Amino acid sequence: MFDHEWTSCLNDTVGRAGGFDLSEASTDQLRELLVGIQHDVDRLQALQARAVTEFESRDGHRADGCASMAAWLRRKLRLSGSETRLRRRAAAALVQLPEVKAAVEAGRIRPAHVEVFATGVHRLGPKVVREHQHLLLPVAETCDPAELRTALDRLRDTIDPDAADRDWVHAQEKYDFSLRRVGHGFDVSGYLDPETGAKLKQVLDSVSAPAGADDRRPIAQRRVEGLHGLVNAILDSGLPSDKGVRPHLAVTVGLDTLKKAVRGDRTSSAPPAFLAGYGSIGRDLLSRLACDATLSVVLTETTDGAGRRPYRHVLDVGRIERLATARQRLAILIQQGFRCANPGCASTYLEIHHIVSWLDGGPTDMHNLVGLCVGCHHLVHAGLLRCRRDDDDDVVFYTRDGTLIEDERRRILGELDRNLDPPGAAA
Repeated sequence: MFDHEWTSCLNDTVGRAGGFDLSEASTDQLRELLVGIQHDVDRLQALQARAVTEFESRDGHRADGCASMAAWLRRKLRLSGSETRLRRRAAAALVQLPEVKAAVEAGRIRPAHVEVFATGVHRLGPKVVREHQHLLLPVAETCDPAELRTALDRLRDTIDPDAADRDWVHAQEKYDFSLRRVGHGFDVSGYLDPETGAKLKQVLDSVSAPAGADDRRPIAQRRVEGLHGLVNAILDSGLPSDKGVRPHLAVTVGLDTLKKAVRGDRTSSAPPAFLAGYGSIGRDLLSRLACDATLSVVLTETTDGAGRRPYRHVLDVGRIERLATARQRLAILIQQGFRCANPGCASTYLEIHHIVSWLDGGPTDMHNLVGLCVGCHHLVHAGLLRCRRDDDDDVVFYTRDGTLIEDERRRILGELDRNLDPPGAAA
């Protein structure tokens, strides 16, 4: 039964909320308000997606003088073309994925996750996504949309190992890069291959890192100013006449997969390689990178959590060195998936922190080191964030008052790894 009076109640509630004096609210009340608003906004967007599908099925847009539903959405809801396409595709996916529909209506996942599921339906088909909802929904409920997209890539690589290579070949037809004068500046646009894009991303991440804890510049400003400094440095030293020092890309790959890629073996199964800053890559691109790369061997062991971690003791240097060595830094990046260890933080520019301070006798050993972004590193030294190793030898984090920060992301992604790794995959 449809209750037409609910819209009046909703308008009244939102209208009253708009008059709240937030300066009188406590921090706990503001936290509850922010979480509640996001929860309700997500549920309303899910309802809107359903309403769009129903309205279009009745040709409601034609009754309003619009030739298409997209035109109606632009006129009535002031949505852009890209927003319109996303909303309509998400609405179609909800019809095909009832469990996803129930999750978004309950507020357990966000509309942005539904858009990723819609992409998965387009690429893999509704049957495949439906059959793997029991693996994908926990990822969506725990992680951000980007990690759900990576999980869908993992699923695709598992059921179709050659997909990454086909994507690479297909993408070559779209490669483009242009710099165009617009007004008082330049517009940069294009489409880059995974190798070039990952290199550029690594450069931009590096040059846009905060200058310190007090650096309040927006990330966009830091990125542009960092690129400006980098270009100046290149011009000051003269334009290169050759490739110079090879750029550093981080590709994490098992020995078995690497051997098969180098041999050109495309018939037997093997887990895909992972290019930091991009994602999983096929054997053809892996073989291409291996031809022009320096191989760094890092022995790893399987863990109960997401991913694998390097054997530690062979990298320990004790009190001989105060700063982490280059090998230790590489091992920590691999162990943490090239992102900050603080649960929920997705920053990739990391500093190496001693869990037990060097000044307090802490060694520069792997068990005493963790990778933190500039912001989280500052929180630790300000006493607002605490970390230690637990009984399982994992780094865990606490708020200042001692409340454990749960790392559901690590647990869920570990469960995904255990379900999608092929039997007998090499560590």
